[in-house]
Amino acid sequence: MSGSHRQRHLGPSVAVLVVALVAFIGLIIAVRVMRSDGTERVGETSTASDHAVVVTTALAQSAAPSVTATTTQTTATTTTPADPLAPMAANPLSSAVQSVARRGCPLPPWISDPVAMQQFLQAALACLDTAWQPVLAALKVPFQPARVALGGVAGDDCGRPPERNSFYCAGTIYLDPASFLGTNAGPQAVPAAAVGLLAHEYGHHLQQLSGLLPAVVTAMNEAGRQSPLGLEESRRTELQAQCLAGMFIGASFDAGSVRLAQQDNWSRGDQPGSTPDHGQPANFGMWFTRGVDRDSLDVCNTWTAPASSVS
Repeated sequence: MSGSHRQRHLGPSVAVLVVALVAFIGLIIAVRVMRSDGTERVGETSTASDHAVVVTTALAQSAAPSVTATTTQTTATTTTPADPLAPMAANPLSSAVQSVARRGCPLPPWISDPVAMQQFLQAALACLDTAWQPVLAALKVPFQPARVALGGVAGDDCGRPPERNSFYCAGTIYLDPASFLGTNAGPQAVPAAAVGLLAHEYGHHLQQLSGLLPAVVTAMNEAGRQSPLGLEESRRTELQAQCLAGMFIGASFDAGSVRLAQQDNWSRGDQPGSTPDHGQPANFGMWFTRGVDRDSLDVCNTWTAPASSVS
């Protein structure tokens, strides 16, 4: 009997123990599941959070593009004024490497008589035409012979009031005998002075034919003839004509005649107190001698010369 009682007593106890054990095991499993589930969610949240930061940054860049510091450099636009001397410097009469051919110039005897002087100057003018025509042909500049008028008086048709002087106007060279009869180089230099003066004015004829002289006149009018620039342009024009005259004299006459012409030209030019429109005597003589010695158009380019050599 007592055995049977034990069995009845142990049965409920074992059942209770089994139930308790099952409950305990279930609790453990539930806790493990919750921890496992929670761990996965934290991982997802972390990953989602990382993506959110990335997405947020990307949207910020799209919605409000990053501002790049841009330095805008404002360049002051300065207009360099055109060089008023450039057209004359580029003219073929100024820039070409072209010489006057060496040939003689036979002239009649010098006599201080108006008719004889006119004949003398006409013969010299023919030499000038002969010397310069092939030069202009090489430059492709149409040639026209010049004329010479002894007396040096021109009317209003030259755009200047009637005056007694030596100058060039519209294809005619006006020579006042006083301009060469009174040369500072002495009586023996009068013929050389007359030809030298004729050759200088013929230089202006060459400037006219090449288009340089009309360009100078326009430039001087724009600058003002008595302005510093206008006077400088006048001096450069005159000194170029001096150099062209030296080219002809050096290529056409003997050393003695050339020396007398040089002596005459070193005494010409702007005298103290006069308008500075031709050049100082030192530069007047220098450019003439430059033409004699070097005989090339490009060395007569006064338009590129420093101001000191055209003062």
